[in-house]
Amino acid sequence: MGAILIRRTKLYQEISFTAVVKGIKALKYKASSAQEDQMKILVAVDVSQSSQVGKSGAEGKEFDTAQLSQLESVVGLKGAEVILLFVQEELPSYEAILKTQADFPEDLGHKVESAARTKLDSLAEKFKAAGAQVKVEIVHGPAAYMIEQVARDHAVNLTVVTAGVRAGEVFLIGGTSHHIIRHAPSSVVILRQDKNAAAAGKGSVQKVLVGVDGSDRCLESVLAAVDHLNLDKSTLNIHLLHVVSLSPLVASFTPQSFVTALEENMIMEGDVALANAQKAFSDRGYKKLEMELGHGNPAAEIIKAQEKTGADLIVIGSQGKGAVKHFLMGHVANRIVTHDSAPTVVAR
Repeated sequence: MGAILIRRTKLYQEISFTAVVKGIKALKYKASSAQEDQMKILVAVDVSQSSQVGKSGAEGKEFDTAQLSQLESVVGLKGAEVILLFVQEELPSYEAILKTQADFPEDLGHKVESAARTKLDSLAEKFKAAGAQVKVEIVHGPAAYMIEQVARDHAVNLTVVTAGVRAGEVFLIGGTSHHIIRHAPSSVVILRQDKNAAAAGKGSVQKVLVGVDGSDRCLESVLAAVDHLNLDKSTLNIHLLHVVSLSPLVASFTPQSFVTALEENMIMEGDVALANAQKAFSDRGYKKLEMELGHGNPAAEIIKAQEKTGADLIVIGSQGKGAVKHFLMGHVANRIVTHDSAPTVVAR
């Protein structure tokens, strides 16, 4: 009887130990899942720019309170992990001449980094006040490459850049921002320095214009991007847009009967693309969905639709398909962020 009791006690201890181990593993899994679910946002900050357009191509002025408000209206900052990044580039070619003047280049580099640290720390406090967990990083090297690399190293969900100041009908965008829009490993949020966009940033986003092209990759990327944003699924209005675009070259050198048949087929494909997108968003819990089939240049039609609908935000895919073959949507995205005043997400 005693032997049986001992064996039962050992068995109970083994079961209890196994249960504890499983419990610990479950807690670790939950912690890991929570970390994976936490939004990671990389904000590239250029503290060296003034409010004036710079000689090198107008990267825009430094990240300000209005843009923080704009970002907060688009993305939920509460609980998010935000990385504030400043890239200190090497001094230009005249550095060799400056080196002859004592330690001036080294002093200049130190002063730039010290000023950047002060401004980043001040900005970090504002992000913390919005509920974000903030890290400040200063790295050295080519700006576009380093931003892309830091985004990969931290596996961020969103990379944030600014579209620069507005000059007439266009926003002046520097080479670094153009590169990030095209090559960042994550979705990219382009904020505005336009007074209308800043005003829109005071409240939550009410309407989103989503461009779809019929490809699975585009639909998956825009779905994932919208899911990551700080949006109320029950009240948010989503305007789904597909643009039927026939290459002028095809239209010019193809018999009219073939062009007509091709356009009819593309319209049917567009209807299917919109129906699939509507179902996909509805399955994710979004309630207010409307569809539009446009005709013409994709970028021009998206800009026109944003102005017509008054959408607070544009979401487009980084890649898509055209009338005849697949093509990178970089030029479409570039035209939209250059000409449209609404914040834009280029989804990946």
